[in-house]
Amino acid sequence: MLNRHFSIYLVAYILPAAVGFFAVTAYTRLLTPAEYGVYVVGISLAGILGAIFFAWIKLSVSRYQAMSAEVDFRGTAMVAFALTVAVLCATTPLVFLFRNDLSVGLLLASMFVAIMANAVDVGQEFERAKLRPYRFAAISIVRSVSGVGFGLLGIWLGWGGLGLLAAFGLGSLAGIILNLLGDRTRIARFQRSQFVQLARYGLPLTLAGLSIAVYSACDRLIVAYLLGKDAAGIFGVAADLPRQFMVMIASSVAAATVPLVFRSLSDKNIETTRE
Repeated sequence: MLNRHFSIYLVAYILPAAVGFFAVTAYTRLLTPAEYGVYVVGISLAGILGAIFFAWIKLSVSRYQAMSAEVDFRGTAMVAFALTVAVLCATTPLVFLFRNDLSVGLLLASMFVAIMANAVDVGQEFERAKLRPYRFAAISIVRSVSGVGFGLLGIWLGWGGLGLLAAFGLGSLAGIILNLLGDRTRIARFQRSQFVQLARYGLPLTLAGLSIAVYSACDRLIVAYLLGKDAAGIFGVAADLPRQFMVMIASSVAAATVPLVFRSLSDKNIETTRE
């Protein structure tokens, strides 16, 4: 099972990576470095916002839903996500107390990307946890292709870097819709005990997720702050291409392995899980 799942997940990451390679090639020829720099900065901010506000939900779902196929955490996860979105919308504008020169449009676009991207990622965690790699792959490919289509449309309309951010969010929205329409099973209701369980496990891990997000994004933000958005656009392309190829293989292994490990540890013994 592990080898079969790894092969499917590898396709689920390779095809979007190939689409992304085409997209970067097109974007960097259709946009100026400054316009692409706006996109790079916005994606970096969205990554940090996602790590602060939503990582705890994804990490908790990947564990507890994988451990028990009979229990449905979707209703509780939806309520947790909605509450987190409310907190995000209420607190993120406070950043203007520290940086009043930040573009309102850029911040709003980053918030939109953070919400949409993490919503589809939470849905993908359920697909992984329920051992449904084919649906995971379909959603991943649709998300990638639609995002590029929206991106090219945004550039054609003259929306620049903000248009690319909106396109990324709309591509994720397409993945969310496919996820909801493709799963016709009844969603269980919100349960307070499940919410406490998710929060108790996931919230402490937010610090780890935040450190990874800051590590991944701070270089782009530093370049943008010190050298300008033109330099951030050039730097972002140079940094993202090799990172995509490395993450593509590692993510495929993790996507196949993690839910099987949790399921094995829950149903069997430590020796079987370790093997």
